[in-house]
Amino acid sequence: MANPNGLGPTKMPLKTPQHQHAIFCHSRCGPVFGFGSDLSISSNANTGDSSHSLLNRTYKCPPGQEATFFTGSADFTVTDYEVFELHTNTTTNTGTYTS
Repeated sequence: MANPNGLGPTKMPLKTPQHQHAIFCHSRCGPVFGFGSDLSISSNANTGDSSHSLLNRTYKCPPGQEATFFTGSADFTVTDYEVFELHTNTTTNTGTYTS
C-alpha cells in the first residue's frame, strides 16, 4: 500500500504488552492488525471503502504522524496488499528451531 504522504516502507513497532493483539485472521475478512483494528482489511476490500485504519492503539505511529497517516482517512479502498510473516531462528540446548 502506498500512503498519501509519500512515506516509504515504515516499520511500526507494537506497544507493549500488546503482542497478543498483533494480528487476527478470520475467514470472513482479510487480516486485522491490532486490538481495535489499527489496520483492518475487509472482505471485498477492492469494491468499497469498508477497510479501516486508525493506528496508534496497538502499533506505534512514527513520530509526528497522525493515526490515519498510512491511508489518509479512517476508511479506505484496497487495490493490492501483501502480508509478510517474520520467522526468527533461536538456538537452544537441544538444537535450532523456528518460532
